[in-house]
Amino acid sequence: WRGPFATQDWVQLAIQDQSSVIYKFNSPDGDNGYPGNMEMIVKYSLSEEGELSIEYSATTDKDTLCNPTNHLFMTMNGNSSYDNIKLQINADNYTPLNSNSIPTGAISPVAGTKYDYREETAFRKDESYDDNYVTNGTGYRKVASMTGTSSKIKVDVYTDRPGLQLYKESNGKICLETQMLPDAINHPEFDAYGTTILRAGETFTSKTTYAFSKVA
Repeated sequence: WRGPFATQDWVQLAIQDQSSVIYKFNSPDGDNGYPGNMEMIVKYSLSEEGELSIEYSATTDKDTLCNPTNHLFMTMNGNSSYDNIKLQINADNYTPLNSNSIPTGAISPVAGTKYDYREETAFRKDESYDDNYVTNGTGYRKVASMTGTSSKIKVDVYTDRPGLQLYKESNGKICLETQMLPDAINHPEFDAYGTTILRAGETFTSKTTYAFSKVA
């Protein structure tokens, strides 16, 4: 999406209360080559039950691209190790990448590959990941869960998006990033999972929740 958003200081505070904060950012027409004056609003909410929700909304006055996500790093056992982590991703398919790490346009089954986390599985710590899953189901639903078996902390991921990026960085950090399918603008075959084009006069909305809990 509009790349500079990731490096901007979202200092325009719209609303804040005890459990939530709302930020707003305006991206002018032509910003980084993208058309339209876009207003993006992001609301972060934290419930007493341990649910961190991220709600996005955006409007534009010209047709443009809109595919926001977050880059929440999680270390499930409070250390730099990938040991003692279990992962489950509700996805039968993923989007393979070419040599430039761009989706090829194919949608391939996870069965028999390092991407298969359909059943809760010990995290494959020796594998590298920066890959998008095509999650099962539609609407707001649970798409993944991850558990630190040492910390006994579990996080369930809920979203209304079709894509989930599994990213492994270093020092025990893992991201589960919700999104539309990446590079969808160049792959008409991805249209069945929704569009990344925000039309002038329309409003984009999306919600993702990371629900943290203790397990026995």
